[in-house]
Amino acid sequence: MVTMKKEVLLEIFYSMSNIESQYLLNIAWRLADKHPEIKVREINYDSVEGKELSFKNKIYVIPTIIINKKKKIIGVLNEEELLKEINKIKTGKNKVN
Repeated sequence: MVTMKKEVLLEIFYSMSNIESQYLLNIAWRLADKHPEIKVREINYDSVEGKELSFKNKIYVIPTIIINKKKKIIGVLNEEELLKEINKIKTGKNKVN
C-alpha cells in the first residue's frame, strides 16, 4: 500500500448526464476514504460556477481531473492509475500540464 503524507486536492469536473463522470467520482471518493490526505472537490460542469471554472481552466471535455492545480487529466482512470498520477505530483516526478 502506498503511504501518503501531503494533502492532495482532486478537482473533478463532471456532468450528471455523463456516466463516465459518475464512475470517476466513485473512484475519487473511494481513494479519499482510503487516504485521508486526499480531498475531493466536485465541480458540476452544468452549474454557473462549473462553467466559469471550466472556462478558466480550459476544460472542454467531461470528466476532467485537476490534481493540486498542477496536472490536468482528461477522461477516466482506474483507481491504480489515478493513485500513480497523484504520487507523481506528490514526488515532483511529473511534468506539469
